[in-house]
Amino acid sequence: MPRHHRKAGQLSTSAPTEHRTTSESARGAHRAAPGRRGTGKAVIASALAGAFLLGGQPLLAGASAEQGEKSSAAEQHAATLAELSEQRQLPRITPSVLPIFHDVNPTLELSKLVRAAKVEADRVAAEERAAAEAAAVEEEAAAAEEQAAAEAAAAEAAAAEAAAAEEQAAAAEEEAAAEAAAEEEAAPAQATADFVKPTEGTFTSGFGARWGTTHYGIDIANSIGTPIVSATSGTVISAGTASGFGQWVRVQADDGTITVYGHIDTYSVSVGQQVAAGEQIATMGNRGQSTGPHLHFEVHVNGQKIDPQPWLAARGISVQ
Repeated sequence: MPRHHRKAGQLSTSAPTEHRTTSESARGAHRAAPGRRGTGKAVIASALAGAFLLGGQPLLAGASAEQGEKSSAAEQHAATLAELSEQRQLPRITPSVLPIFHDVNPTLELSKLVRAAKVEADRVAAEERAAAEAAAVEEEAAAAEEQAAAEAAAAEAAAAEAAAAEEQAAAAEEEAAAEAAAEEEAAPAQATADFVKPTEGTFTSGFGARWGTTHYGIDIANSIGTPIVSATSGTVISAGTASGFGQWVRVQADDGTITVYGHIDTYSVSVGQQVAAGEQIATMGNRGQSTGPHLHFEVHVNGQKIDPQPWLAARGISVQ
């Protein structure tokens, strides 16, 4: 045994060489233990991965393996894991920790997907059909409205044309009636243009018996100086003094009819003078056998004294 020397108060820490070597070996073994445990874990992980790959192979490859074959494979892997655990002195792994895989029928799943896609396609198609039908209905309604509006516009235009035609026809009728009336009015005026009322005033006496005698004319009263015109066109055959009339003027027409104007105040024509109907020949007076200013008017046809009032009326002239 070697001797160990130490100074007073100092402990000796020396140890035999074998002891140090043993301690170092123990420490090295202690440090190496984690490496061995890591190797065991890697082996277990590899085994589990293999079991997973083998167990899930039918699903990934799409094969339809029998359930009994998968169970046998799982048992074999479980036994292999048990041996590895005993050899490496690792905890025993029971089969219960392995994942459980369910059999999936790809054909069935594909059929489900196809059915779901068909349902969705049918739904989309139905929506599209409904939208198309609604659009068609709207288009038909719009077309019907347009057609109705066009028909209404055409009817209004036709009615307006008919109304315009009626108005035009009515206007033409009115114009024709007005022209006819004007012609009718112009005809008597033209016919009576050769005959006029001899003077203006108040009708005071007619033709016939009066105070035991016959009054052969009509009397029209007015103030002295009122103009007197020839009732017809013709030739003056008398102008001047006359018995009972004071003064007179007589005019003979082309047909021989004679008109007499008595009790005049003055005259402005002479015998043989041509006068027109309506031309002034004298003024009203009160000469002769008269009770007031007036015109005594007579008409002689074929030498006969007739009632002047009907004769004038036949020619469109009224004295009352």
